[in-house]
Order: sequence, then structure tokens, then C-alpha cells
Amino acid sequence: INMSNLLHLLDVIDNPIPFTLGKLTTYLNIHAYCVARKKINIFDNFDNILIDSIVLMKLLKLFHIGNHRHMNIHLVAPIIFKQAISEGNSFYFLGGEEENISSSISVLKDSYPMIKICGYRNGYFTTFQEKEKFIQGILELNPDIIFCGMGTPLQETTLLEIRKNGW
Repeated sequence: INMSNLLHLLDVIDNPIPFTLGKLTTYLNIHAYCVARKKINIFDNFDNILIDSIVLMKLLKLFHIGNHRHMNIHLVAPIIFKQAISEGNSFYFLGGEEENISSSISVLKDSYPMIKICGYRNGYFTTFQEKEKFIQGILELNPDIIFCGMGTPLQETTLLEIRKNGW
């Protein structure tokens, strides 16, 4: 274990309000944490890193590293959806296979009829050009919130690319 990388990552883990517009937030579970330790620089530009794993939270507490709360995205997402709907915010959803993202969008629309979904797509890009075209499309749509579930570190690098291009 590279302790300096580990300590740096733990310094940026925070527990803010679930979301703030204009902020990049990611959630770490055990797998993502293991990946994050090896690719620490990816997380330098994230505003919030939240713990999405009871096991990870308990390990951090066991070693007296910070005072972290468990912020399960499945429990936080309804709060985010309700707040965003009340504020008129729009969403873009990215990730998973086409069948999964399409069915997830149907469930969201049924559960939150007032949700503004300006777009969604699967998380698989076959070429660099396809990903660039996607990023340009995101910039044109300019969603308030992007939910990205592509796995670590791909989701983080994709969000950073989108931000770097002007979102």
C-alpha cells in the first residue's frame, strides 16, 4: 500500500449535502477505493468523494481515519431526485448496457413523473470519435446533473473529460 496515496485520498473524502450543482461528486465502494488508491490523480479534481460502502466506512473508523458517514447512492438518489425536481433541474444518465439504461429510465419516469431527463445512453463507446461526439452532445444539452455509472475509474475520467470541455 502506498500510504501517501492512501492518506491523500482520505483527505478529500467528505460528507457534504448529497449534491450541489456545478460540483463533481463520486461514490467509493470497496472496489472503487482499491482502484482509486492506484489512480489517485483522477480524484484530485472531484469536489466530493463519498463512501458508498458500509464495510469501507467501518474499516476507516477501525483505523481511526476520519469521521465518515455511509452515503449509499441508492438511499441518497431519491433525495437528489426530489430536490432537483423541485428546483427544475435536468438530468442526463450515462452507463450500463442499452437494455439496462432504457429500463432504468422507464422506472425513473414512473417513480418521478416530473423528472426532467434531457437524455441518456449506454456507457460503452466503441471509438474515440463516438465519445467526443457524445461529449459535444452533452455540452449542447447542458444538463444540470449527470448520473454516471460506468465503473471506476471510467466514470470518473469521463466526467472529468466532460468538465474539461466546458460543462
